[in-house]
Amino acid sequence: MDKQTFIGRVVGAPWVNRAQGPDAYDCMGLVIAYYREVEGVEVAPIPAFEDRSLGIADGYFEQVAGSYWQRDDQGVVFMAFQNDVPCHIGLVIDDRCVHAYGDEEKGGQVFNHPLRAIRRMYSRLEFWRYTGC
Repeated sequence: MDKQTFIGRVVGAPWVNRAQGPDAYDCMGLVIAYYREVEGVEVAPIPAFEDRSLGIADGYFEQVAGSYWQRDDQGVVFMAFQNDVPCHIGLVIDDRCVHAYGDEEKGGQVFNHPLRAIRRMYSRLEFWRYTGC
């Protein structure tokens, strides 16, 4: 699947905790689905993420610590921080950010915002790419 088809399919889908598509996503699930459907790559499973013993951002950083991800200013994944605390991840595609934003109480959905808007929402962004095992 190409990037634009993926974006068209996911934008507006509901946010559901730990969902990886095709009908709902959370922020990490959207990243996993992107790599699977667009890049043809299976992101290594994060058992503590899947069984909910880790938060979403913590699960991502467990993979970072395992060298599955590499910082890359051209990377397709952004990690957003508030006061140096990682709090959200999403995709950067053609200077737009596609991200699943929500919570258990209020729900949410997949959005497609300009990168500049995401930069204003958070204190810092880092960019990453998946390198595999």
